[in-house]
Amino acid sequence: SMEHEQEVRDYLLKEYGFVVSGTWGKTIGQAFRVSHMGRASSSEYLIPFLLGIEEFLRTEKGIDVPLGASLVGVEQPGY
Repeated sequence: SMEHEQEVRDYLLKEYGFVVSGTWGKTIGQAFRVSHMGRASSSEYLIPFLLGIEEFLRTEKGIDVPLGASLVGVEQPGY
């Protein structure tokens, strides 16, 4: 719902400084857009972003998401 989409975006901005865009048209309030160009597509940014969403689900929504679950399948060169 739009309420939850905005909550995630607000949380990521407040806790991590990530600016995440909303959508428009038929998907407004149902999704958000994440930059995948330049530095924003690097593991330096992607991994904290994914872990931030996990943290939001655990702390704000009470959903038991195992730490690191969002990283399954993420290639981590140099780690």
